[in-house]
Amino acid sequence: MLLSALLEELTRRNILLELVDGRLKLYTKNGCSVPPELLDLIREKKEELTGFLQSGERGSGQPNAETGIPSAAWQADYSLSFSQERLWALSQDAEASRAFHMAGIYSFEGRLDDAALSRSFSGLIDRHEALRTVFRVNSEGQVRQVVLPAGAPGFYIRFQDLREDGADQLEVMLKDDLLSPFDLGKGPLLRATLYHIEEANWVFSYCMHHIVSDGWSMNVLIRDLLLFYGAYSRGVEPSLVPLSLQFKDFAEWQRTTANTYAVSAHRAYWLRQLGGTLPVLDLAPHRPRPARRTYNGSVETMTIDSARLQRFEAGGRDRGATLFMSLFSAVLVLLYHHTGDEDIIVGTPLASRERPELEDQIGFYLNTVALRVRFGGNDTFGQLLQKVRQVTLDAFEHGVYPLSELLDALPYRRDASRSFLYDAWIVLNSAGYSGVPEQFRADRLAVRQFRRPDIIASRYDLLFGFTEGEGLTVNFEYNTDILERSEVTRLIDRFGLVLEKITANPGSTLREIADELQQVERERQQAHLQAIRSKNLQLLKNK
Repeated sequence: MLLSALLEELTRRNILLELVDGRLKLYTKNGCSVPPELLDLIREKKEELTGFLQSGERGSGQPNAETGIPSAAWQADYSLSFSQERLWALSQDAEASRAFHMAGIYSFEGRLDDAALSRSFSGLIDRHEALRTVFRVNSEGQVRQVVLPAGAPGFYIRFQDLREDGADQLEVMLKDDLLSPFDLGKGPLLRATLYHIEEANWVFSYCMHHIVSDGWSMNVLIRDLLLFYGAYSRGVEPSLVPLSLQFKDFAEWQRTTANTYAVSAHRAYWLRQLGGTLPVLDLAPHRPRPARRTYNGSVETMTIDSARLQRFEAGGRDRGATLFMSLFSAVLVLLYHHTGDEDIIVGTPLASRERPELEDQIGFYLNTVALRVRFGGNDTFGQLLQKVRQVTLDAFEHGVYPLSELLDALPYRRDASRSFLYDAWIVLNSAGYSGVPEQFRADRLAVRQFRRPDIIASRYDLLFGFTEGEGLTVNFEYNTDILERSEVTRLIDRFGLVLEKITANPGSTLREIADELQQVERERQQAHLQAIRSKNLQLLKNK
């Protein structure tokens, strides 16, 4: 048998070969046995397979730099990406689906050309196929994405005149924008409304389902809309560079490459990193979990001033760590203090837009990487930071491989009350980019981000959201069926102490830091009790 035929057969059977210290190692899906005749062929082609894998390890596993991602041939429908497939399954539950609504809200001040804005929205819909994509089950029971034709009905901006109704009515309608369900099979999966609230003041709201968008896409959408508007409001044609690809092209390409040996090294990494018994992060062991996963959420916020952030960041930078790595390490110290766990998995998003042609796309390009860090209480913070650094670098290097593809091969928990693999999430957002293009100069119209209604749908037990700006804003987003507000405010207080301790003395062990935090908490509790006693004594004296 030729080597190419053998590789094809191995791929068909979901058998993975990996080089470990120069020796071939074999993995099978769900522990299935390998036919003896196939084992004989592997032994016969051992040298050729070893040479092939060695050449593959030297490659990046990325799309070919010369050919890139090809355009898919026209079809009535197209494959879902792996991330879309997982999200579609989750979204069959109406409550879960609402947790994946993504909204952008902006204020428009000045003079607005309604006709130019409507025309710009139509141009946006025509430009990005993802915005007119729906998801339908075919005759074979497969979910497929269907791209509706340009000009399909239902894609328009709704106009609402609220000049006499006041801010309360606006709040109600914005909440409705965010919470109204989408029909994934019928669409549209984007809705937009322009609220006229004062003579020269509007609020523009748009909401998309995550299955056709991600955080990057939200900024692309408002940027392109305003670029269209900037041209049409001046009576000229837009000069946006035509898109060379659409999301369906990426999804089809991903499906054709996922089982090739070009990405075998990525799959092998995740099998090693997430093998064995996977840890469960139990943030509230004293409280029974709901039988099924819920999405009821709230958020508490803390700020870290610039001077404090600079001192903290400098300590990590001296050890070759980025701000994300340093913050992740601090989060692990907090979780270690809270739970005592020394093997923790935290999820984080990865944009998966390595190719330049994907940067201007709208679509669900996001991939998730599971950052699993094993450490010990006797590790110093500096040692933990080095482990985090290596885990993060490795995960991002192999982040091109869709994590959802590994779920069948991993012994992850099948627990209806939890997210798969991890219950905590961490994300670091860059400072202040709203999607409003710097070159946007529409006459007599100023565009700014507008506050969002207080609606939180928490996808995880606890999410650490860091946003750079004047210092650092930290959002602790949490599931209210898992954690109480008082518990989260204590976590915020402890996180501030963690930052102080590791900045002052990164040579402290994690156990020493945990002991110091407990001592501080005991002292504060004693001071609180003493204050209550003093107040009660004063009340008795005054009687």
